[in-house]
Amino acid sequence: MPQTPSYQLTKHPIGSLREIWALTWPLMLGLLSGSFMFFTDRLILARISAQAMNAAANAGIMAWACFVFPIVIAEMTEVFAGKSNGEGSFSKVGKPIWQMLWLSLFTVPIFWFGARAIAPYLFAGTGNTANELDYFINSTDFGPFWISSIALAGFFVATGRMQVVTYTMIFANVLNIVLTSFLVFSLDMGCKGAALATGISQFTQTVIYLALFLKAEHRAKYGTGDYSFDFQQIKEFLRVAIPSGVGRINEVIAHVVFFRIMIMAGPDTMTCVTMVQSVYMLMGFAIDGLAKASTAAISNLYGAGKKTLLPKILKTAFSLQIILYGAISVILLCFTDQISGLFFSNEEAHLLQNPEFLFTLRKAMFWMTLYFLSDGFCWILSGVFYAASDTKFVMYVSITLNWIAYVLPVYIIIGVYGGSADVAWMILALYNISIFAIYFLRSRTIITFNTEPEVHEIEALS
Repeated sequence: MPQTPSYQLTKHPIGSLREIWALTWPLMLGLLSGSFMFFTDRLILARISAQAMNAAANAGIMAWACFVFPIVIAEMTEVFAGKSNGEGSFSKVGKPIWQMLWLSLFTVPIFWFGARAIAPYLFAGTGNTANELDYFINSTDFGPFWISSIALAGFFVATGRMQVVTYTMIFANVLNIVLTSFLVFSLDMGCKGAALATGISQFTQTVIYLALFLKAEHRAKYGTGDYSFDFQQIKEFLRVAIPSGVGRINEVIAHVVFFRIMIMAGPDTMTCVTMVQSVYMLMGFAIDGLAKASTAAISNLYGAGKKTLLPKILKTAFSLQIILYGAISVILLCFTDQISGLFFSNEEAHLLQNPEFLFTLRKAMFWMTLYFLSDGFCWILSGVFYAASDTKFVMYVSITLNWIAYVLPVYIIIGVYGGSADVAWMILALYNISIFAIYFLRSRTIITFNTEPEVHEIEALS
């Protein structure tokens, strides 16, 4: 029986539903624990007050705006390590991870001191400043560990060992939920406690990943003991990652502006939008897991020069995304009222008796499911752009559409004319569908979707 090539990450035929699912489900399971962690944090804070939950939403997106640029760079470890693994250059696989670990170390003063300097200006006049400051500052203190944990996870994803990421994330996220409950309820630390618990879980993930990354067999095969700083490789990372990072920062800033507009629209609108966003974050594990699995497969094939196999990977990933969308939509749309009951303390449950609020919530949930579908498609195609180093295109699309098709309509329709939360989510869905259409057209210039790989080539790799 022929030896399985390094770019074939499972025992299943390349591009088959079994292969993509085998790569995806362990990541989904780990990411589900992360999504459940954030969702549980929101529910725990909601039991204190809607103000605490809204503070976590607004301050959380602000913290993510600070994290996103170095995180996007760190995510490239999956692409660079995957390409080296795919071409069989195993001794080069570990080095890009070390470059990102150095990057995480360099960000320490920025997160620890810079965040404290800008925080009072970010949350001035929101009416919820104290809660938001607590959540933001304690979140950004752990920023370097977000970067390091993502960089290290990229090593295991790129080499096809998704189970390591799964078990590590589950353990860390269960720890987070336990800590959040203890710090928020037992020690009455509110938003500060929720942020600290999340940060400690990221630190825990970094420690576990690093210990496994430095195992003797990994040092021997993948060169994970080569911790030297490589300026040339850092430059290559930045060349590919900076455009994508700029695009992601632009997207996050647009989300920040979106939440400010929701605050202006009133507490009921903000609460409805935050509830639906929280549910989306819970379901986001499916998108992230499938996107990471697809990117790992695509990067390995790029490294091996097997681009003719990419259309099958994408078609299978799209099919799996549609299946996930169908299952999740049925659950969310059939049980919207029951889900909404989880978000309110007894003192604030009067909103659930408001027919207008519930009707708006149901419509917002419908539009969120369409956003979920198109967002998954976009992230699958992003794997092609990352592997092809075509990240400038991603940046241009983000800079243009985030403001023209997203923020501007939200400001006019919601901020000026008083539109409701469901309209805000409708704009989000239509904006994301337009991004997918543009991504798809661009992807056809990189690969040819109507070119099927040779049957004997796929069978030989099975």
